[in-house]
This record gives sequence, C-alpha cells and structure tokens, in this order.
Amino acid sequence: MKELLKHYDLEPTEITKLDGYGSLNYYIKDKDNKHYVLKHYTDPSELDLVQAESEIINTISGKLPFKIPINCSGKQTSVHQYADKSFSRLLPYIEGSLLSQVKHSARLLYNLGKSIAELDRSLEGIRNAEIKSRKFIWDLQYCLLNKPKIKYITDPSKAKLVEYYFDLFEHFVLPELADLRYSIIHNDINDYNILTDGNKITGVIDFGDITYAPLVNEIAIALAYILLGKEKPFETANQVIRGYQSLYPLNEEELKLLYYLIPARLCTSVCNSAEFKAKGEDTEYILINEKPAWALLEKWISYNLIHVKNRFLKAAGYP
Repeated sequence: MKELLKHYDLEPTEITKLDGYGSLNYYIKDKDNKHYVLKHYTDPSELDLVQAESEIINTISGKLPFKIPINCSGKQTSVHQYADKSFSRLLPYIEGSLLSQVKHSARLLYNLGKSIAELDRSLEGIRNAEIKSRKFIWDLQYCLLNKPKIKYITDPSKAKLVEYYFDLFEHFVLPELADLRYSIIHNDINDYNILTDGNKITGVIDFGDITYAPLVNEIAIALAYILLGKEKPFETANQVIRGYQSLYPLNEEELKLLYYLIPARLCTSVCNSAEFKAKGEDTEYILINEKPAWALLEKWISYNLIHVKNRFLKAAGYP
C-alpha cells in the first residue's frame, strides 16, 4: 500500500479496503481529516479506458447538482502508472447514505429518476472513441454475450427462464437497436452507486462500466435494481419514470422496450453470479442481488406484456 501512495501527497491515518470489482478500492483518511478513495487497477490494458472515463467525468462535473468522483488533482487524466504497468487514481470520498440503506419514499424515487435524467442530459453529445468502441458483457445491448454462462446455472428451470428472456431480447429488442437514440451512459445505476441525504440524491459514483449505448438502457438498468424486493414494483417504477420524464423524456418506442430490457439486465446479473460461484469467486458484493433478482425474474413472467407497457407509458405521460 505504501508503494501505491508514494505518488500522492498523503499521510494516511486510516486505510480500509472497500468492496468492488474491476479495481482494488481503498478508503483513505489523511492527517488533515480529508477523505479519499484510491482505485488501483492491475490490468494495464484498461488504462486508455480509465483515462477516457476520467476525462468525461471531469467534463460533466460542473453541470450537475450532485457530486460525482472527479480527480483530486483537478487534471483531466490524473492517472499514475507504476513500474509493473498497474495504475491508480485518487478520488474524493463522497459523503452520503447509500440508496440501498435508506427507505425508498415516493419523493426519493422521483428524485432518483430526475437525477438520472440530469446525468444523461449532461452526457448528451459527448463522444469518445475509446468508450464507443467498448463491447463487454455488462453493456445491455450486448447482453446475449452472457448466453454461454447459462451452463453455470445449476437449476434447470432457472436456466430455462434465462434462455426465455434472452430469446425475447433477441427477437424484440435487437431489431430495434439501430433506430434508438444512443449516448454515453453511466451503465450501472444501482442502489450501491447512488448517495442520498433524506429525499435528495447527493452523489453518483462508480463510472467503471461507462459505455456508448441506447439511452433507454440507463433507466432500464436503474429500474432492474430499484425494483428488487419491492412488493409493488410498478408503483416504484412509475415514480422513477415520472422523475426522468420531467427533464429528459424518453419516447414511446423506448419506453415499450423496458418490458424486455429490465429482465435482460437481471439475467446478465444472475448469469455472472452463477459463473462466479462455479469458479469459487462468490464474494458477498458480487452476489448481493442474486436472490432478489431471481425472485423478480420469476415474478416478471406473470406480468402481461401489454399491461406493463401501458403502465410505463402512462407513468411517462403518454396516453
């Protein structure tokens, strides 16, 4: 750890390892009572992508009413590479209660949707070749890359359920992709990446899955996670959609695809959880959404397609 911190002018009084994947993350408190997050990346091939992410975050930071993790140095690409080709960057620690740890009031859900819209609107028109060329399993438009991982799901009925949802995506979403609005999006709006204070959204963190994708994927991913464990999922979804529509409206065709996109994201999650478990990598952070994801997938199949589409359209203000 001392080697990692040599590049930074810090005298830490506390260092705590944080959960996460894709990088090794550490909470650091220094002698001046300032708080930071150090992200250490061991794969040198990710350097260009992380630099691109860093540039985009610094570009949009001044446009948002909530905090995002800009580089502490203020430089556009404040990334330090070490002799072994691994690299790190230092970010401010953003205070707040995780959305996963607070009660989801109607007002908070509405503000969540509004904040997602503010983030997406700030990213509108930004282009980056490194981000645009990215193609990976957590990008919802490429969710079918996860189909080979169905073999890791040991319950045959659950494996069949995932195949069904991926087939829906292939037949009803893939043909529509070319006609959708595309943008750079956060791509991982879940309740562990959103910080709150009361009914306000105070921060959005972890842009590590940033990608160039259909705009509607952003709200689909957010809904996939916020609906987990909800007794009345459509009342929850309605508030988030209403908030989003108040600032950056989705059109009717985009909204109709949510019926397919939400379970497609959940299928991506359970496929990767199954793979991690099969390979003995069953960390609590990776598997935290596995059980509620299966519960929602099993419930989703009972929902009428037309009913769900109409609920979403009505929430968005369409007839």
